[in-house]
Amino acid sequence: METNRKPLTIISAGQSNIDGRVPIAELPKPLSLPLTNCHYCSNYTPNHEAGVFQDSIKVSDLSDNRWGFDLVTYYCLTQLAHYDLYVMKCTEGGTSVAVTGEGGPIIGPRKSIG
Repeated sequence: METNRKPLTIISAGQSNIDGRVPIAELPKPLSLPLTNCHYCSNYTPNHEAGVFQDSIKVSDLSDNRWGFDLVTYYCLTQLAHYDLYVMKCTEGGTSVAVTGEGGPIIGPRKSIG
């Protein structure tokens, strides 16, 4: 049975935290990759500079085999709400806070001058 999928576009940009911190092996069920009906272009996909969309999201399209919250959103929109989704995603790293709180600037009480 063929369904008429509604087209929807999402532009997602921000810090590297939106790439996710959870390994692919820990994807919640029933979510799995490749994720179909989700045309994907990110700074990790081939030919992204030319705006080329992949036919689906594959493990190789993600940063360091990790996933983020947005993947659950894409699953719900494509598989449950039956949208034909187009996602443009760009992330920039180097600004995340370590889970342990180490590795970043130390912020403490202000000292008065004089």
